[in-house]
Amino acid sequence: MTKTSTKDHIAACQSSAALEVIKEAQRAQPLVVVAHPSGRLCNRLWLFANFIGNSCEYGYDLANIAFYEYAEHFENLKDDLFCRFPPRPGTTSGRYLRRLLFELVRWPLRAFSTIRLVSTPVHSHVDIRRYRGAERAFDLRGVEWLSALRKRVVFVEGLEFRDWESLVKYRREILEFLAPKTSYVGAAMMLVGKARAGTECVLCGIHMRRGDYKRHKSGLWFYSIEQYAAKMREVQELFGSPKPVRFLVCSDESLHQDAFQGLPVAFGSGRFMEELLALSQCDMILGPPSSFSAWASFYGDVPLRFLFDLAPLTPDSFIPVVERLRRRTDSAAKRGDTLPHSGFLELCQDGSPCQGPGTGV
Repeated sequence: MTKTSTKDHIAACQSSAALEVIKEAQRAQPLVVVAHPSGRLCNRLWLFANFIGNSCEYGYDLANIAFYEYAEHFENLKDDLFCRFPPRPGTTSGRYLRRLLFELVRWPLRAFSTIRLVSTPVHSHVDIRRYRGAERAFDLRGVEWLSALRKRVVFVEGLEFRDWESLVKYRREILEFLAPKTSYVGAAMMLVGKARAGTECVLCGIHMRRGDYKRHKSGLWFYSIEQYAAKMREVQELFGSPKPVRFLVCSDESLHQDAFQGLPVAFGSGRFMEELLALSQCDMILGPPSSFSAWASFYGDVPLRFLFDLAPLTPDSFIPVVERLRRRTDSAAKRGDTLPHSGFLELCQDGSPCQGPGTGV
């Protein structure tokens, strides 16, 4: 491709992206645009899921242009420039054009923020990064949000937007829309089959996150291989009868069988989509607080136990994330209260406040 033709191609892409922006903004229903990439894959999946559920509840259109890095891994998003919900047919030139669209929206928003122009007759800009602490989430059922939806276009930035009620109510719609590409499903099934080794067993998925956790929160959730192995033996003691317990270990480090002597262990592939789905097909999941294992639990309705510390494990501490969500919403409804809108990790930590967001792959 010559230098001139390259410029023409870029100009055509820019024009195409701009026209798509204009067409979306002219829709009759409110359009909510997620315009900031917060965290890695599963932080963004949880954010996306909250808005999808909220969109189902209130009937607005959703475009998550900040999901551009991961859209190619999902069936309903890989060919959609906008990453829209409800899904619509469309074509895209891939990550480059999605990134271009993201930048086309990002820079005007920065300019608006600089001059503190957060609302006009046709748009609203909700940026919770600027005025909310990490421990406090934004209620997507609250007056402030419902007021913002009166505008034609609402741009949102930040991570802790929450609608736990709609996560429960519209879980099926959320998971159908965020279905991974079928190739990942098959690869995950192979990992799980290898871990079960043709036996009738209880398969415990171990999410062994160590790399960045050595520094995260001053190493609060950074555990040694020996400490993980000790917890795995606790799982054997709790759940090893009548069926034996086997383990699928998914880690951000290279591991060797020698580190788990006496434990029936299989290892993940090292590819994040395959490991995420494989964990969702286990019978239970154990690991440090992370949106990665929490999403696997939510996706597969799998009992999950976060290792907030090294306290002894108990059978009743393994609870699916969706069940914890349901208990919280039911309890709040009976009391006539609103839910405490803090980080999702609170759901998996009994009797103490949430440790905060930003722990996901």
